[in-house]
Amino acid sequence: GRASGRAETSYTKDFATSACACAKKVEEKVITTFNEVADEIVAEFAREGSGVNEDGTPTKTHSEKNIRRRVYDALNVLMAMGVITKIKKQITWKGLPSNTRRDLDMTERQILQKKKVIAEKKKSIWKTCSPALCLTTISWRKIRLRE
Repeated sequence: GRASGRAETSYTKDFATSACACAKKVEEKVITTFNEVADEIVAEFAREGSGVNEDGTPTKTHSEKNIRRRVYDALNVLMAMGVITKIKKQITWKGLPSNTRRDLDMTERQILQKKKVIAEKKKSIWKTCSPALCLTTISWRKIRLRE
């Protein structure tokens, strides 16, 4: 029902936040471990967790185990995307995916298309100019023969 919908939204928001936080931590360090990232994020949640919401209710405290689970989930997603790599316990920042290859492919397709258009225009010009060129050539031959 409604409560589970809010819980799912909260979980999704928390997961997205932790995924971004994980990415930032690994990017800053370049080489680190799952535990190091999890420890830092748990510490951040602990600092943020002791407060009061705008309506006066206490903020939701997150269990360390739950936060670590989300950190590991987020790091696994980043690995699946190729943003980080893992060798044994060490994780390394590779960088965000790039559209360079896709852009290059698109540019190559555009170049081929332009070359086709140029070839078609050359054919069209030759079809248009060829009769006139033939007449000019014949005229020049006639002039030379008279001389």
